[in-house]
Amino acid sequence: MRLNRFFTILSIVTFIFVFSYFVYGNETKENEEQIDKKLHELYMKYGITPPGTKKNETIKHDFIYLKQDLNRFKKRISKIEGKYSLVILKDEFIMLLFKGHTFIKAYIIGVGMNKDGGDKLKVNDNRTPEGKFWITKKQRSDYWQFEGKYAYGPWFLRLKTPWKGIGIHGTDSLEVLGTKCTHGCIRTDNGSIIELKKLLPIKAKVDIYRNQYDVEPGTYYLPNIEELIDRISRPQE
Repeated sequence: MRLNRFFTILSIVTFIFVFSYFVYGNETKENEEQIDKKLHELYMKYGITPPGTKKNETIKHDFIYLKQDLNRFKKRISKIEGKYSLVILKDEFIMLLFKGHTFIKAYIIGVGMNKDGGDKLKVNDNRTPEGKFWITKKQRSDYWQFEGKYAYGPWFLRLKTPWKGIGIHGTDSLEVLGTKCTHGCIRTDNGSIIELKKLLPIKAKVDIYRNQYDVEPGTYYLPNIEELIDRISRPQE
């Protein structure tokens, strides 16, 4: 009698274990897949690369790094030596955030609408100036208007250049990012300008180049720009 009862209980426990494995095990797998998908979307959106990543390392290394929580990411960034700075590549429509020589993050931008894409030569030539500049002011710009429209996003990071009115700011028109669309400033999405306003101090360096090939060797350790452009996507509203 006791033996039969023992086998009955064992059968019930086994059934529960097997049932739980197939039901909850599959659910866990589905959740992990959803998390992986979300992380991949975030990676594609922001193009984050972990400090010290070599050019030839695969996206898989970056993807694994992204699974670490945001606090650990921020702590790791804070341990990197050097100051924050920006490198802007006009032809590639890319703005790169560095800390010291380490590449941290990339942003899609819009630059001067002049078709030749060259260096600024005179007032109102619709070109973005090239050179080594720095941030002089962080100005609230959500109430600023241009031709009767709000056009500057929440913040304007004013740059010290030979020309007045040049800066980095947000936009309410995400479709213009990745194009020649400004009168000389650098546009990015509003979420990015808020982030940069918090990260970058006054006098932070902003180096603007025509393209990646104009960057002086040894000045910055650039990521593979072609691969970066392929995997970064435009910010979503």
